[in-house]
Parts: sequence; C-alpha cells; structure tokens
Amino acid sequence: RDEKAVLKGEKAAASAKAKGELGETKKAKAADEKLKADIEATFKAKSAVYEQNQVVRKQELEAIAKATEIISSPAVADSYATHINFVQAPPVSFLQTGRFRRRLSAAQRASELLGKRAKALNSKALAALAAKAAAAPNFGKVIDMIEQLVERLKQEAAAEADHKAWCDEQLKANKLKRNKKTAE
Repeated sequence: RDEKAVLKGEKAAASAKAKGELGETKKAKAADEKLKADIEATFKAKSAVYEQNQVVRKQELEAIAKATEIISSPAVADSYATHINFVQAPPVSFLQTGRFRRRLSAAQRASELLGKRAKALNSKALAALAAKAAAAPNFGKVIDMIEQLVERLKQEAAAEADHKAWCDEQLKANKLKRNKKTAE
C-alpha cells in the first residue's frame, strides 16, 4: 500500500512537471511564432521598399541618360563654344545670338525633362539636379553633376543589394535554427 502511494506520488509529480514543461514549451513556441511572423513581415516590407527603390532608380537613370543625351548633342556643344566666344568678343553677330538661344532651349529642355521626371518619381535627387541644371550655364558642371548622381545611385543600389543579401542570410539562419529546435 505504501508503495502504491509512493508510486502514485511520483507519477503525480512527473505529471505536474510534464504539464509545466508543456506550458513553457507552448509559451516558447508562441514567442517563436510571433518572432517569425515579425521577421517575415519586416522582410516583406523591406523587400517591397527595395523593389520600389529599384524601379525609381531605373527611371532616374533613364531620365539622367536622356538629359545627358540632350546636353551632349552636337548642337548644344557647338552653341556652348559659341557662347563662350560671344562673352569674350565685344561685337555680336546675329548668328551667335541664334545659337545662344538654341543652347538655352536645349539646356531648358534638359532641365525641364529632369524636373518632370523628378516630380513623376518624387525624387529629391533629380529635383536638385534639375534646379542646378537650370541655374548653371556651364554644361561641364552639369555633366559632372549627372555623373556624380549616377555614381551615387549605383553606390546606393549596391548598398541596398548588400543589405538585402545580409537580411536573406539572416532569415535563412533563423529558419535553420527554428527547424533545428523544432526537430529537438
């Protein structure tokens, strides 16, 4: 009879211990599932932002390429050289004033194109470039600014790609850890 009472007590203690461990395991599982959901939500949000940034970056590069094409066209380059001569030479011919107007119109077209694309893409970088292009009479400076912007955009894209790769790596590692703990 005493053995049965001892055995019953041991089983009750083991049962209580198992129930306690079950409760702790359920709490840990719930916390892990919440963490997983949070990580997946963060991943989806960051992936969506990354994809959106890639689209905007592609459109910015296209707009910059078009502006560069306009600025580096022969008509603009010739009118720039004429404009420099126009400023240095006191007498002004009718042909020089016409070329100056064409150069202005090409610069204005490039600036307007950048401005329109900046508004369409809601891009502060393109808007700043459009403002500088409209204010700067020196095409060399504008071309340098465009090249700097392209380089900066490429660096940002590379940094985002690196960050995305790191996030993907972390998610994979977390998944492996979860699977390992689940298997135990």
